Amino acid sequence: MKRKNKTIHSQPPATAAAQPKKSVLLPILKAGNHPPVDRAELLERIAKLDTHELTLIKAVVDSREREFGSSTPAEELIEILLLKYAAWGRLTPKDVALFVEEFQWKFECMVKGATAFIKAHPDLFQDLCAELAGTAPVTPVASAAV
Repeated sequence: MKRKNKTIHSQPPATAAAQPKKSVLLPILKAGNHPPVDRAELLERIAKLDTHELTLIKAVVDSREREFGSSTPAEELIEILLLKYAAWGRLTPKDVALFVEEFQWKFECMVKGATAFIKAHPDLFQDLCAELAGTAPVTPVASAAV
């Protein structure tokens, strides 16, 4: 797909030597682009929210707590959409399309990377593969109490 004389990759580079895709997200994630937060004022506003609004806030907090040092493409997409909206008070279809396009590309890269890692180290994943195949009981991950 072409846009403004720039090729937007829908697949990861063919070789490791290829240049990585330049992120449209990086400039937005830089610390200087975050709006200031008045904690006291924010807590007052949160106290007035209804259940639906609190559920949205909880989803964001849960997503942030679930991050174990490396966000997934989905978490990154949600975060960047929220940050862009918070910083500039708007989202356009063009903004969202760019972010979704990058999400698709990063998702495909993550799947390929995870698949290659599992194939390279099958001994590390025998128990997990048995659980997923249904030959061993699946143990749920303990969630933090609210």
